[in-house]
Amino acid sequence: MGKHQRQQIVTSSPESSAPKKENIEDIVLAEKIQPSTAKAFYNATQVIQLAKVIAAISLGIDLTLLEIPDVTEAEGEAEVVEQTEEDIELAKIRDEAQAKVNADPLVVSALNILDDESEKNAQDIEELNIKLTKESYRLLSVADKELEPVYNLVIALLKDVSPQKIPALVNSIVDPIIANSNDRPQLKLKILSNLYNSLPFNSENRYVVYTQIVNLATKSDEFELVIPTFAYLDAWIKEWKIDISSIRNIYDLISNCLSQKS
Repeated sequence: MGKHQRQQIVTSSPESSAPKKENIEDIVLAEKIQPSTAKAFYNATQVIQLAKVIAAISLGIDLTLLEIPDVTEAEGEAEVVEQTEEDIELAKIRDEAQAKVNADPLVVSALNILDDESEKNAQDIEELNIKLTKESYRLLSVADKELEPVYNLVIALLKDVSPQKIPALVNSIVDPIIANSNDRPQLKLKILSNLYNSLPFNSENRYVVYTQIVNLATKSDEFELVIPTFAYLDAWIKEWKIDISSIRNIYDLISNCLSQKS
């Protein structure tokens, strides 16, 4: 996307009238993801598939080998297509790849915990979600169109994790994303915004995510995307209930960013 087509981060707050989103592609920081929306991202099948994707990446397996070919039903008798030697070889490679992925400890764990016939255990689900979140950095290698959806699923995993464990997991998500500010910055800003939205409005973790949004936007020359959020900063700081040191830090950060861009 060219500089003249940049998305704008639009904010809203119950106590204020804010600019409205122009389209669904806008990055929204202040709006909360409703519980029903968050739950829609999460089901056992998707979590197992997420585990398989992470496993495939860690094993160096081409993700296309995990795809199930489209099957189109034709009316009448199905046409028998003779397989070539290449087709047979590809099927063999695909089967071997899927067998390796299915044998990966992370996938085995996900299948055992989330199998439809197994008895669900909250602690086991939490441990699985923590493992997947810590491995989510591997997802940064997926294609652009897949990146936000898979990260939305990772973000949804946090809902089944104990509050005291959330800060470390937020860092596990954020740190790899901001490590390279030149790689797909607008897409990463949107992912971080989704993470911000998913956290409770009075969570100090929102402060952590927001500061990294500002950092990433500055380093990637997308700083104007976050400027509209400054009008809400005082109200957010009260909601976050952060200490004086953190308050000073965020204002110093913004001041320094503004100085760099002036």
